[in-house]
Amino acid sequence: MITIEKLRTLPRKTMLRKIVTMIEEWERGRTTHGHGMETRYQRSVLQVLLETPSPEVHPYHEVIEKLLDLLSPDHRGMNEGPEAGLENDEELYFETLIREFHNLRYGLMNSLGAAPADWDFYDPGSGSMKRSQDKLLPLSLYLDDIRSPYNVGSIFRTAEAFGIEQMFLSKYTASPEHKRALRTSMGCTEVLPWKTSRLDKVAEELPVFALELGGVELDQFHFPHRGVAVIGSEELGISPESRRIALGSMGIVSIPLRGAKGSLNAAVAAGILLNSWVSQVLNSYSPEAGM
Repeated sequence: MITIEKLRTLPRKTMLRKIVTMIEEWERGRTTHGHGMETRYQRSVLQVLLETPSPEVHPYHEVIEKLLDLLSPDHRGMNEGPEAGLENDEELYFETLIREFHNLRYGLMNSLGAAPADWDFYDPGSGSMKRSQDKLLPLSLYLDDIRSPYNVGSIFRTAEAFGIEQMFLSKYTASPEHKRALRTSMGCTEVLPWKTSRLDKVAEELPVFALELGGVELDQFHFPHRGVAVIGSEELGISPESRRIALGSMGIVSIPLRGAKGSLNAAVAAGILLNSWVSQVLNSYSPEAGM
């Protein structure tokens, strides 16, 4: 932990970057209110910010002052009656505190020209994840030459959220073990089973359909209760071989588009598809009929 005296001696932008790093650590550590030394240190760091004549800091004086108030000794009493406000609701207090630290951190990053990309965000609720088998559906995705590890990670995260059972990847799809895929997946590449395989091999065991232009619209498509959906390359869509296999099995499904661009990011398209597929399967499921 850097001393306040040392912090004050750093060049302005170096000091601000250091404070941004400290705030992130406080957020991830779920800042504990009432721990005297840590709270005093946090207040001291915020006071340094408030006293720094800096165009990067000036727009955030209000949030700094709010944090100083939240961390003040006046907020230590948690049972002073309903009129005590935040102090009487510990959960709300912590949520407010963390959110204000969050606002300050990203505000300073923006002022420093270090606005985050999607893969820089972390999930405060993440940690050790265990998938509940009774919530999974016998549905899979086949990533057909998805080149961007960011898209691979994002698709894994979405697929895991919808309870997809497993993922299949073509030979040329970016690896889920790529550091950028790991970051955007928020750990989902480590809990959602996947393997590299040819689609014709997958089709020997499961019905296949593909997401591509020129097919049956989502609300008209009859999704299988067990099967594989092919998501194509960002630039080229599904391969001719994948199209052939899909047409010989369950067919092609399309997302109706109305805009001038007429295209979607691969990860976004996968999310829209999964929402429709899972909803149809769950809505038509009955214990008597089975899956």
